[in-house]
Amino acid sequence: MWGLMSLLSALLWAAASLVDKFAVNWEYRTLEILPATYTAGFIVVAWGQRNTPELWQPIHILSGAGLAVFSLLNAFALLMALRRGSVGLVSIVAGSHCVLTAIAATFLFGEKIALHQWFGILLSLLGLILVHGINPAKIETDGSKGSRLWFWLALLAAIGSSGETLGLKFATNLSAGAQYALIWEYFIGSLVCHLLVAIYLVRLRLASSLFGLMDGFLTGLGMLTFGIALSLGPASLVATVATAAVLFRALGGVVFFGDQARASQWLGFFILICSFVLVQV
Repeated sequence: MWGLMSLLSALLWAAASLVDKFAVNWEYRTLEILPATYTAGFIVVAWGQRNTPELWQPIHILSGAGLAVFSLLNAFALLMALRRGSVGLVSIVAGSHCVLTAIAATFLFGEKIALHQWFGILLSLLGLILVHGINPAKIETDGSKGSRLWFWLALLAAIGSSGETLGLKFATNLSAGAQYALIWEYFIGSLVCHLLVAIYLVRLRLASSLFGLMDGFLTGLGMLTFGIALSLGPASLVATVATAAVLFRALGGVVFFGDQARASQWLGFFILICSFVLVQV
């Protein structure tokens, strides 16, 4: 069941990425989109939730604040990395979060992972590399600039994603599906984004806000299903299956944007699918 919920969250996140792709094509700034994203996400996770005393317990507020920190770190670091490095290289480094999560979860939660499941986790990283591809000329070009800032930013994004997963796993022990923590995460994230908009005097346009609302709606639903998956399965394996978002995102690019997939990328798709099966055996 946790595998199915992980795949559903991956599908929702991939759909949100396609919305972001449309927004990027319209050249909207990050701070034009994120406020509406977090606001819509807050509405989704808080919908139907009663104002109970448990919601206001300090532990839920603190766990939500921690999730917001890692979520914002992931969002901003990834977008800054994409401005400085190629999409493929940045995505590969950021995608290493599944390995970071697996290592951290064994220490923090004492999760026991079988040898074949470790192989599946590493196999998912190989599939990720094949899907995005590595261009040696691009690596040489990036290196000639004398700066690997994109790498460290992408690594920060991976740490943010891993931290959010581990924090959400901890929060599932506090409430069903970590819903209380998710409410505070999106509420705090929305406040921070709107504060940054006020500081930098960013003009919010209706069109960019609509993209943000669609992104937040899909991402919020994805986080809810991801929280359920984490309450049912180990964080290390749930995070690995959730990398299916890469597979769905790439296939969406082929279908909706006319992207041409190379033979090596189709091999990467196949390897990713095999890795998802391995970690669930």
